[in-house]
Amino acid sequence: MPGTGFYALLRASRRQTFRRVPVVRVEFLAGMIIHLLEDDPAVSDSLTLLLRQMGHQVLCYGDGESFLNAPPPAPQDTVIVDLLLPGMSGAEVIDRLQEFEPPPRIVAVSGQPRVVIKKQLEGKRVAHLLRKPLTADAVAACLTPQHT
Repeated sequence: MPGTGFYALLRASRRQTFRRVPVVRVEFLAGMIIHLLEDDPAVSDSLTLLLRQMGHQVLCYGDGESFLNAPPPAPQDTVIVDLLLPGMSGAEVIDRLQEFEPPPRIVAVSGQPRVVIKKQLEGKRVAHLLRKPLTADAVAACLTPQHT
């Protein structure tokens, strides 16, 4: 599946012509439907913008209850869940998602200490864990084919 390439136009001297040099090569599954559960509007907005620039459709939810009251994700969808949500925790949402047959792909997000995250995710199947603060590279990496 083709990915997205980012290129810089470089030349070694004024007399040489510009040549295209790959700077970053990002392979990801374009066109996914991503359900984003994040209560911080700044994080939600910036992550939504990034994911849409990558070509994905993004559905945003500020809490677990809103997400679970919406139409369920398809098995091929990805659900990005902040572990520290108001009301129903992200870990509880993951438990509910794992009851789906088959469950969607789950990516957990947290800025908490590793010990806390480990305890919250104990016994849960998640495809990837993103640590806050998020970077574009980390988000792209968790959406690459080798992480699916």
